[in-house]
Amino acid sequence: LLSETDRLEIVRSADGMRYKLKDIETSRAGSGEASQEQSILTNEQMIVLQVVRASGTSGVWLRDIKNATSLQQQTLNKTLKLLETRKFVKIVKSVQQKTKKLYMAFELEPTRDISGGPWYTDQEFDTEFVTEIQKVIMQFIKQKKIASAIEVDAMLKSIKAFKVHLEFEDVQLVINSLIFDNKIERYYQNPFDDASIKYKAVTEELSIGASFPKTVPCATCPVRSRCSSNGLISPDTCIYFDRWLENKEAAPFHHISSGPLSF
Repeated sequence: LLSETDRLEIVRSADGMRYKLKDIETSRAGSGEASQEQSILTNEQMIVLQVVRASGTSGVWLRDIKNATSLQQQTLNKTLKLLETRKFVKIVKSVQQKTKKLYMAFELEPTRDISGGPWYTDQEFDTEFVTEIQKVIMQFIKQKKIASAIEVDAMLKSIKAFKVHLEFEDVQLVINSLIFDNKIERYYQNPFDDASIKYKAVTEELSIGASFPKTVPCATCPVRSRCSSNGLISPDTCIYFDRWLENKEAAPFHHISSGPLSF
């Protein structure tokens, strides 16, 4: 049998699992480890293990393993239990489908789509963890007055306050959540260069919340995030803000489509 000589490989494709002949050199390179596994696993167990390994870090559902191996359910359950006990495979739960079990090679870690990344603990969104990170970031930005996302990321890595590793994209997500909560705002050193974006705390006097009059043009301005006292877009040069101060009707911002500062 090809499976007995380690010449058969199971690979994942768009329409399911497929069998593929291994390259001779590849087969020889892995013959030592394969021989050790074959000495303690049956042919059926080896095939199931190959199906699980072929799924990589995405994992594979029990139903897909059954379809790929054509094993009886009872036999498959016993095989997976044995592979799990011997730490060849492990069960991983997805945050998107909590009631289903995914099987994955024991040495691999699931993708973020499955694990939920650093924001999930035991398949539940960790609100307390996110809140703590928000507090640390807010305190840092208030102390710095103005800080970039790179500076925030470096600060979090330097203090090592959290056991969970955060990627730069994770830090940016928390920063964005603080913007949506109206705790911080973007500060553009150059309003036409996104790379110059920094962040500063929103003061209570300037915070635009639910109680802020909706007639104020700033509340619906599409370029409010790029507006600053020393920038090209500034309250000092805003004709709509001047009109509002003079109790004149301001033009609706969502109709602005032309002019020197059109976006």
